[in-house]
Amino acid sequence: VKAERLARLQRRNAQMAAAVSARMVRGVQRILVEGPSRRDARRLKTYPIPPAAMAIALTIPLAT
Repeated sequence: VKAERLARLQRRNAQMAAAVSARMVRGVQRILVEGPSRRDARRLKTYPIPPAAMAIALTIPLAT
């Protein structure tokens, strides 16, 4: 019973995350770019910026 509840919760969580991600496609998000990733230099290390904490921000369209 416990494993079934956990599986249902994880499926629902994945569905909700996919819906949020789908709404963000072709949108503009504000992020903080810290620099190259330590694991993969081809990627940037980024963090979302809460609107209240922003002083200076760049807006970059997300690629699909």
